[in-house]
Amino acid sequence: MKKKVLSVFLLIAMVFSLVACGGGGSSSGGGGTSSTPPASGGNQQAAPPASGGSRDPIKIAHITKTLTNPFFVKIKDAIEGVVKQYPGDEVITYDANNDINKEISIVEDCIAQKFDAVILAPIDYEGSAVSVNKLKEAGIVCVLIDSGVSNIDDCDFSVMSDNVGAGYLSMKGLAEAIGGKGKIVVSAASTSAPVRDRMAGRDKALAEYPDIEIVNVQDGATSVDLWMNFMANSIQKDPDIVGGWGLNDPTAQMFIAAIETAGKLDQIFVVGIDGSSESCDLIRQGKQLGTAAQFPVTMARSTAELLYDYITGGKSIAAIGGQQHIKIETMWVDKNNVDNFGEE
Repeated sequence: MKKKVLSVFLLIAMVFSLVACGGGGSSSGGGGTSSTPPASGGNQQAAPPASGGSRDPIKIAHITKTLTNPFFVKIKDAIEGVVKQYPGDEVITYDANNDINKEISIVEDCIAQKFDAVILAPIDYEGSAVSVNKLKEAGIVCVLIDSGVSNIDDCDFSVMSDNVGAGYLSMKGLAEAIGGKGKIVVSAASTSAPVRDRMAGRDKALAEYPDIEIVNVQDGATSVDLWMNFMANSIQKDPDIVGGWGLNDPTAQMFIAAIETAGKLDQIFVVGIDGSSESCDLIRQGKQLGTAAQFPVTMARSTAELLYDYITGGKSIAAIGGQQHIKIETMWVDKNNVDNFGEE
């Protein structure tokens, strides 16, 4: 499958199509939610729309969760790539290092520096609501990317993956690989909005397989090393484990490292979420069963392009297609299609 470039104009057209057909989108507060099919930004960038005249430079802050995860580095680079198309405009990326207090401090600094807009990847479902409130009170455009918050309707708009769908796809793939029965271990991060959604999708799939038993759960591990230790300890406690559900690809990779050390690569299947190049390589090697691929470049470019339309369109939801919350579908990748999948 050769992936196509998703420009902001195509994204908006898809949103209108979904609204008209009632397919995939669901009505919600604050302008509703729309789901779009997976696509890729590739290496090309859409040309900036005509400005219609001179305007003041736009100063944008991008506050990311962590730059130790390649997923968020791709988002950073894609956002910066869009802004570079607009001479005089500026984007500064700040790394919150997975620390909610640091995130809030960065937001306060952005307010003091009078940024025009902030693109925020929230760290904590409840805690990051404070960041959204502060930006709203300061009159700074607040766009959420990748993750939601408890007061999501108070942001200007959001763009993120369909994480419920990702959780469902990855658990469904694992369930089918183990024949719908057996003992598995799962990872969790209950304070993370996207992971909460993935867990909901995971549990939706599990409901279809009553003979699958979760024998160990780890919630809230903050480093990849802890995920490796979790899997190693799980194998020691229960040698009959046949599967591991990773909340993202880095988690799955640490599961695999522990399983390989234990000499059980042929006994335990592992799935992840992201569609990272590292996990795609592991799939090719037969070490990882599959991954529910996200499209971070598409997400980031769409977010930045929509932000320009939003600001130049009078800060109106109508200027970005009439939908406040936009979701991009994920895609199941395994040995059957990994060689035709061009990860972002």
